[in-house]
Amino acid sequence: MNAERYRTLLDQLQIGIVVHAPDTSILYANQFAAKLLGLQVREMEGRLSSDPRWKFIDETGAPLGLSDYPVNRVLKALKPSLAQVVGIRSSEGSRVVWALCNAHPVFGPHQKLQEIVVNFTDMTAEKELKEKLFDLNQLMQSALDQSQAGVAIADAKSGKLRYLNQAAFLMKKGLAGEHIKDIDVNTLASAWNMSDLKGNPLKNDEMPLVRAVKYGEKSSKEVYLKLPNQESRVMWVNAAPILNPEGRVSSAILVLLDTTERHRLEEELHRTQQLAEAATIAKTRFLDVAAHELRTPITVLSLLLQFTQQQKERGHAVEPETLIRLRNQVERISRLVVDLLDVSRLERGALPISPKPTDLKSLIQECVEDFKLYSASRSLTFQGPTDGVQANVDPIRIYQVITNLLENSRKYTPDGSPIEVELEIHPDLIRVSVTDHGPGIPDREQGALFMPFSRGSVELTERSGGLGLGLFICKRIIELHRGRIGLMSKLGEGSTFYFELPRKGAG
Repeated sequence: MNAERYRTLLDQLQIGIVVHAPDTSILYANQFAAKLLGLQVREMEGRLSSDPRWKFIDETGAPLGLSDYPVNRVLKALKPSLAQVVGIRSSEGSRVVWALCNAHPVFGPHQKLQEIVVNFTDMTAEKELKEKLFDLNQLMQSALDQSQAGVAIADAKSGKLRYLNQAAFLMKKGLAGEHIKDIDVNTLASAWNMSDLKGNPLKNDEMPLVRAVKYGEKSSKEVYLKLPNQESRVMWVNAAPILNPEGRVSSAILVLLDTTERHRLEEELHRTQQLAEAATIAKTRFLDVAAHELRTPITVLSLLLQFTQQQKERGHAVEPETLIRLRNQVERISRLVVDLLDVSRLERGALPISPKPTDLKSLIQECVEDFKLYSASRSLTFQGPTDGVQANVDPIRIYQVITNLLENSRKYTPDGSPIEVELEIHPDLIRVSVTDHGPGIPDREQGALFMPFSRGSVELTERSGGLGLGLFICKRIIELHRGRIGLMSKLGEGSTFYFELPRKGAG
C-alpha cells in the first residue's frame, strides 16, 4: 500500500494524528487533527511546538507550559506520554476543544529517535458532561448539607459508607475527624445508636440501611436515635436500595428525618384527648352525683311537706321536730347548691376572696361553738394561744374551710369519738388542724381526697349527703390565700387535716 493510500485512510479517522520530527516540527497532520486545532493541514506542516500560535491550556484553564506539550514530554523522557488532557483554544478565543492526548516515540536503528506520533481524541462533549455532572453533584451535595434531614449512602460492593451529609454526620457517634470510609455497614450499629419505640436496641442486621444494602429491602419506620450528646430523638427512617442496570443492588440510601416535635405534639394531642374524655366522664359523673344528691333531700322534703299538709288538714298542730327536719333538708339542698356555685366560680377563676384583718382564734372558736349546736354528742375541744391571732384573710371563706373539716371528722368517726381543733403559731406561718380518732385513711386514697367528687371509703355515721366537692373547694380557697392544705393519717389511729397560712395572710 503506497503512502497516498495511508494518507487517505488516516484522513478518514475520527482521531487526530500528528507526526513530529525530533526538532518538534510537524511532518504530517491528518484532517481531524487540523480540525481540532482550528487550522488547515498545510498551515500545520513545518510548525514547531514552540510556535506562539499554539493555544494549549491545562484542565484548570491556565496556559499549558511548553515543557508540558505532549511532544516535549516525550522528548524529555524518551518514553510515551499517555492520557494527557489538553484544552485547545480557538484562534478567536471563544471556544475550547478538549482532547485526550497520547504521544509515542518512534526509534530507528541504534535506538535513534526518528519521530514522535501524537494522537488526539476529541473529548469535549465528555468533558462538558463531566463538568455538568460535577456541578450538579456539588449543587446536590450543597442542598443536602443544608437539609435538616440526615442522608447516608452506602456502597454494596465495598460495604462502606460513600457519603454522609452534615446532618447525618452530626447524628453519628465517634470523633468529628473520622472519615466516612472507615464506617462499615457491618458495624453500623456502633456508629448510630438506634432503638425501637419500645426502647429495644436495634442489632446491626436490623438497621434499615444494612437491610437495604445487603438484602435490597425498602423500609420506613420510627426509631429512637441517641445523639453523641446522649439526647434521644425520634427519627423517621427511610431506607431504599439503588439498583444497577442488571437489577442488582449497587448502593443504598438512608434518610433520617427528626420527628421528635411531631411525636411530642401527637402525644400531647393524645393526652389532650384523654383529658377531654376524662372531663366528659367527670361531667357525666358530676351530673349523676348531683342529680342523686339533690333528689334525696328533695324527696324527703316533699314527703315531709305532704305529711305536714295532712296534719294541718286533720287539724293537728305541726310538731317542732317536723319543722327541724324540714329546715335540715332545706339547708342540705342549700349546701349542695353553694358547693356547685363555688366550683363553677373556681373553674372560671371568679371565686371572690375578700381578705381583711381577722382574729383567727375568735373565728375558730365561733366555728367550734356553732358545730356543737348540731353535734352535741361529740366531744369537741379547741387549743390555741392565750391571745388573739391576727391574720389578713377572708373570714367567711376560712370559716367555710374549718366547718368543712369539722363536718368530715364527724361523718368519718364513730359517735362519741372526740374531735380536736388546734391553732399554732410559727415564725412564718399559722397552722390550723382538725384531728379525729377514727379508722384513718388508707394511703391509696389520700392523694385523691382533694380532687373533685372524692369521698372516703367508709362513713361511720349517718350519710349527710354531698357531692364530694368539699375538700376540693377547701384546697382552692387555701391556695387563694397563698397557703397549703394537707393531711396526716394512720390506719386505726385517726386523721389530722390541716391548713397553713402565711403570717401576712392573703393580702
